[in-house]
Amino acid sequence: MSNIGREAAQLKWHEGLSWTDVYATWPDQSPEQVRSVARRYKNSHPDEFPSATLPFEAHPQDLGVQFQESGNTAEANSLSTQIKSPEELIEAAGIDMEVWEIDDFQIKSYDGWRADTEKDLRWEDGGIVEGYVRSGRGVPNSH
Repeated sequence: MSNIGREAAQLKWHEGLSWTDVYATWPDQSPEQVRSVARRYKNSHPDEFPSATLPFEAHPQDLGVQFQESGNTAEANSLSTQIKSPEELIEAAGIDMEVWEIDDFQIKSYDGWRADTEKDLRWEDGGIVEGYVRSGRGVPNSH
């Protein structure tokens, strides 16, 4: 199992494979076993897996970093284009990896287009309650 731990850790943290791809390498082992031995190997070999350092001076409030705990779960988010990996988010949010372990992560990016738009909106509780949006294509209905 120790060879699986070393190899799985290499695939996950050096080659950047998803956990699903790492698990597929050992179909006769449970995903929990593979993940567990990979994490144990990584944690016991810090010289092979140094913690990530951000390539810039980071202040969580400047990066839109949010870290919310709820019982034995937590979620970290950022809308920053400067954070490009889970390790960078962990560093920016100041997450204690002695306390927390990553169960899942998603990295999303979206191409943005600048529209010729004029907006005047009022938000409450995460929704628009009144306002308007005008663009070069006409004025959309607002309800």
